Amino acid sequence: FTSAGPIALFFREYFDAVVNGDHVRYNSLLSEPYKKEYGEKEPFTMQKLYDIEITDLNCISYINEGKPNQITVYELDVAYKIMENNGTYRNNLVSDDKRPLRYFLYRYASGEIRIFDIEEYREILN
Repeated sequence: FTSAGPIALFFREYFDAVVNGDHVRYNSLLSEPYKKEYGEKEPFTMQKLYDIEITDLNCISYINEGKPNQITVYELDVAYKIMENNGTYRNNLVSDDKRPLRYFLYRYASGEIRIFDIEEYREILN
């Protein structure tokens, strides 16, 4: 990571919220555009996450035209397993399965980091 410290701290807070079933703290990590597009996460139970992998893919800085702040966009693949998954957090992942998601994080000039988007990988069938 270019700025491993802040991104690592972000994911520490993110996974702590998921493990503890804290949907309020989880939702505080979502950007306003994300909330507008997908809504906020409903309450979910505590999750037994393990075998977490985060792969840094890209980091691009943008100047906001006409605004005083800079945005840095981080693109990462995040994969983990959920032991005894009950579907309240992720209903598209069976217990002990591991499928990466593509995360796009925005880091604002204030230092605040929020999730802008999370995408699932799609299988391409021939």
